[in-house]
Amino acid sequence: MIRSLGVIALAVLMAVVTGLSDTSWAGQVPDAQSREAQRQAIARRLAEIERGTVVRIDRTDGTRLNAVLLDVTPDAITVRPLDAAAADTRSIPIDEIARVDRVRGRALRKVLIAAGVVAAVLVGTCAVALSSNSTQPRARPGEPLPSRDIPSTYTAWPDSVSSASPPE
Repeated sequence: MIRSLGVIALAVLMAVVTGLSDTSWAGQVPDAQSREAQRQAIARRLAEIERGTVVRIDRTDGTRLNAVLLDVTPDAITVRPLDAAAADTRSIPIDEIARVDRVRGRALRKVLIAAGVVAAVLVGTCAVALSSNSTQPRARPGEPLPSRDIPSTYTAWPDSVSSASPPE
């Protein structure tokens, strides 16, 4: 009982010292200066992106949208979401945009992968061709193949193997 009261008293003391009773982090709202700075940064970024480019938009409410950028005004952007019909457009206020980025294509990555595969095949083919190069003379068309003489000291089976009786 005394231990429980000690833990509760320590928790209350920590809350008072750290000021938890004064501040609610969930209700914090960015001040006007930081909102204006964010708005200007988004406007600068949008000025760099060409119309007709596919962009990824992260909104302040946490949603993400991939769309084609159609128009930029001082207060909003007009986009066509990639998953919508061609006639469906949306206007998104710049104040609701947390981040906007160009969606990069995968064409360069695919070209580099294809070039790597081709290079690997060529290196492998050259390695196989060089390793199969024999020192034996090759036959020309119309000539008999060169013989590969087996030395007379070579025998296929030692005498002990041929004279041995099979196991019973």
